[in-house]
Amino acid sequence: MWGSSNAFGRDGDERVSWPTAETVHYTFGRGGRDPVRLTWYDGGLLPPRPQALPNDVPLVRELGADEDGPPPSWGGAIWVGDEGILMHDTYGRNPRLYPRRLEGQHSDAPRQLPRVGTSHQMNWVEACKGRAEATCPFDYAAPLTETLLLGGVSLQAGAPVRYDPRSMAIPNAPAAEQYLRRDYRGEWSL
Repeated sequence: MWGSSNAFGRDGDERVSWPTAETVHYTFGRGGRDPVRLTWYDGGLLPPRPQALPNDVPLVRELGADEDGPPPSWGGAIWVGDEGILMHDTYGRNPRLYPRRLEGQHSDAPRQLPRVGTSHQMNWVEACKGRAEATCPFDYAAPLTETLLLGGVSLQAGAPVRYDPRSMAIPNAPAAEQYLRRDYRGEWSL
């Protein structure tokens, strides 16, 4: 993976804050099959417009009068496949398929995951209290978080990194491993 960003906040030579915008490119191997490529855009950066996306479809969708929740411009995803594009707002809300003929072909797709009736955060609180099933359990959330944090490691290192999850090492850039762990102050430990 490798990333680029605007400048880190600095106090002299010391980095004191994270960049406000970044792009991180990931490549995931799949055991002899073509790799999956994922690009993360953050801080208002947008991807190039996919060729298959109709011209009348905006990359950032505005909320309709009958919708609530965080503005879609806060996030979302564009999944580009061989046959079309799937777009959705934050937390998978409002999924859309393009070209539009795909929506009709897949309108009977079964809902395999439960829908959250509250906010994402309240679902987590209710799961902690034993009142609900977490829709983003740790066995899914932990590897996802690790992946996103490794994008930050690449930005900190200023170079592409190849991460080996089994050894928790970066063989191609060992100096970047300093960003994988931290030294805790005083009597604090983990």
